[in-house]
Amino acid sequence: MQIKNLKIEKLIIHQIFQRTDKGDIQPPYISKKLTSLDKEGMEQFVSRIIEACGDNTHSAEMDIDKEDDSSAFQKSISLLFSSSSREFISGSEFLANKLTDAQSSRKYTGCILVVFKGTVGKENNGLIGLLKAEPQGGFTKKEEDNAIVLEYFKDLVLTPANKFYKLGLFIEKKNISKTSPYQKKDFVSLVYDHKLTAKETRLGARYFYETFLGCQFSPSDRKLTQDFYESTKSFINDNYIDDEERLDMLNSLYTYMKVDQSSVISISDFSKRYIEEDLKDVYLQKLISEKIPARSFNKDLSYISSKLKRRSMRFNTKVSISAPADKFDSLIQIEKSEENETTLKIQGKIEAIK
Repeated sequence: MQIKNLKIEKLIIHQIFQRTDKGDIQPPYISKKLTSLDKEGMEQFVSRIIEACGDNTHSAEMDIDKEDDSSAFQKSISLLFSSSSREFISGSEFLANKLTDAQSSRKYTGCILVVFKGTVGKENNGLIGLLKAEPQGGFTKKEEDNAIVLEYFKDLVLTPANKFYKLGLFIEKKNISKTSPYQKKDFVSLVYDHKLTAKETRLGARYFYETFLGCQFSPSDRKLTQDFYESTKSFINDNYIDDEERLDMLNSLYTYMKVDQSSVISISDFSKRYIEEDLKDVYLQKLISEKIPARSFNKDLSYISSKLKRRSMRFNTKVSISAPADKFDSLIQIEKSEENETTLKIQGKIEAIK
């Protein structure tokens, strides 16, 4: 999702404190008035939000998991559709207390919570943002007695160092019901966290996106494609003992991923076409247990394209050879494979030894 034409209408900031040495909660400092920013300050704030959401490496659309009355989702959307500043201020206090509860130990430092309301996109879809910003040290410079002097500040927030903040957005879709309780299907949830990764390894702070926001990862097609490929490859290596059979199966996997013109992946389809009859159930159970859906999903090779360009063969003596994946079968033939010795025939002559 791209965030464009972002306009901020209301904004408020609350202070969240680190827990005491005994682990007790320190109540947050709740602002009683909306925060106002000058033109330059608002431009910089909007720039931070757009930059974070445009970072495909560290942001992700997520599923809204919790939608009960006490969820951040329900309260956030009530703020989105509230008309008065008083309601916005009061509702944002609930969110500050919810983040305070979610930071369940002293390992979470103090921070500010910025709650903001606005619109985004061509259709001016409503948006609620919840931004946690942690303080960091930094210097400002000034001229004093014909010299440049640096002055240190320990509580700078919202600097360009984006690893010091986390962001959650709830964005309305078109033609939705604005009646409480609000339906999660009517909204998109976008989360930014510097610890999220392009490989979707779920390293982000769960207390923020799960405990506080009530969101869960929604595996993308490229992630599901990667998981299908890795899980199926692992299954083949574990269950096909004969070298030639294993090589044939790996070739089948390559064909299914790279050569087959189908735009979707289906574990039942792959099983039906390639897996031996007595292994079909084992294969399906393995992949389903590893969260590969039984339904079909779109084939997206983004994460594994480099792996499909070349294939390698590794031996227990730490010797390995590789070749272009699409020509692997024609370039390398296994003539004989015994317990401690393999005879290969390789097309081509030695060009270089490195």
